[in-house]
Formats: sequence, C-alpha cells, structure tokens
Amino acid sequence: MAEIDSMEFLAAPLVQTVIIVLAIIAANLLIRIFVRRRLIGLEGHESFVRLIWLIVVISGVAYLAVVWGLVSLLVGTITTLGALAVLIGLAIVPWLSDLVVGLSLYVNPLIRVGAEVEIAGVRGRIIRISLTTTQISGNEFLIIVPNRKFRDEIVKIISSKQLGNQ
Repeated sequence: MAEIDSMEFLAAPLVQTVIIVLAIIAANLLIRIFVRRRLIGLEGHESFVRLIWLIVVISGVAYLAVVWGLVSLLVGTITTLGALAVLIGLAIVPWLSDLVVGLSLYVNPLIRVGAEVEIAGVRGRIIRISLTTTQISGNEFLIIVPNRKFRDEIVKIISSKQLGNQ
C-alpha cells in the first residue's frame, strides 16, 4: 500500500514534467516555423524568436520548479543564507570597526609608536599599532586596546615626535 502511494506521489510530477518538456519542444518548433515565416523580412527577427523561446522555457522551468517543490526549497535556502549573512555581518562589525580605525591611526601623524597617550583614564606609551589593536606600555603593565576605543574615547596625546612640528 505504501509503495502504491509513493508511486502515485511521483507519477503526477513525472507526467507533468514529460508534458512540459514536450510542450517546450512543440513551442520551439511552432515558434521557429510560424514566426520565422511571418517575420523573415524583418530585421532582428531572430532576436524576437529567441526572446519568445526564452519566455516559454523560463515559464516551463518555473512550472516544473513548483511541481517538484523546488521553489519552497529555494526560498527556504535563500532565507537561511540571508539570515546567516546578517548574523555574520553583525558579528564582524566590531572587528571591521577596529580595522577601519587601525587604518586611520596608521595615517594619523600624531598617534605613532613612541607617543605617550592617555585613553580611558590610563596613561602609557604606544609600543605597537596593528590593524585591530594598539599596545600601550605603562608603569609595570601592558594594555592591548581595541582600535575602536581611539574613536569612542577621548584620547590625550601627552607627547609625540610630530607634536612639536605642528
């Protein structure tokens, strides 16, 4: 009984698929015969024939996608990928922020390795600037500061090699 139900379940889409494929082939032949005969003298008629054929094929494929349940699968997959992209995008926002600020720190002439700064109430000398973090050395401590803090916090530059030149 279960085998008969599964066979009936597959028989209808298979029959519809065969009918659609035969309809596309027949439409292709009819388009080529009748439209070409009527439009043979018109310049660019081949493009028009291809356009009609493309519309017929896309319609047939879309119908088969609905018959075989591929549309719901495709919509579900696209929705899942979109949600995943949003989650990944939200997860990397802080890192991207650090990266952009790191690039701006790199071109800022006042904030260089060796400059003495105060950020978030902590004073020290910059010993390393990377794309995502800056290392500040103070009295008996090392702070690794995410670069976005240089954008979010007030930064006091106590001394810099470039400070006196401006």
